Amino acid sequence: DRLRDRDLVFYRTARPGRRLRDVPPEGGPVITGFGFLRPYKGVLTAIRVLGQLRKEFPGIRYVGLHASYGGEASNIHLEECRQEAARLGVLDAFHIDTGFHSVEDVVTELASADVILMAYEPSSEGASAAVNTALAAGRPVIVSPSEIFRPVAEVVHVVQRHEPNAYADAIATLLRDRAKAAAMMDRARAWTEEHSYQRSAQRILAVVNGNSGSAE
Repeated sequence: DRLRDRDLVFYRTARPGRRLRDVPPEGGPVITGFGFLRPYKGVLTAIRVLGQLRKEFPGIRYVGLHASYGGEASNIHLEECRQEAARLGVLDAFHIDTGFHSVEDVVTELASADVILMAYEPSSEGASAAVNTALAAGRPVIVSPSEIFRPVAEVVHVVQRHEPNAYADAIATLLRDRAKAAAMMDRARAWTEEHSYQRSAQRILAVVNGNSGSAE
């Protein structure tokens, strides 16, 4: 009973990985996302956000790491995403990697972005492993108001309205205000350290041993 929900959210600190692609240093900001390629993961919303931001940030791109979930469903959804990007005139700025990669490589790739966007639809899952990985990249993370993100609400930016313009406003604010973005990055790094396997194991052992302080 003494273990809080957030004490059970932990992350294995990843070793340095490799870049999955060569992203030119020039150009506009990069938004990224992470999670299996499934409709509720919010990739269509991310495309609509991209369309809204392109006027102010002409070179902006979405580079998503969305592994195929298997079967025809992911292929159908990928085509839906491409068609929406084409309809909005942002197909050239929309890139998805559907491969399955190591955690180390994913974290390295996410760390190269300016903002990580997780515009999930409402979900009945208890927590999101994907957002733990996103936080480990040490970048600003923007999430939907889905309950799945409740355990990390203190270290991410929770958009109160699940609408493209709300996400676009949040991203634009971070791209304009580098000090605010840097503060979010610091919180993400601190959260990752605090919720590493080692720290979480120490807290669990402290409870098991009846010690309210931190275990050594």
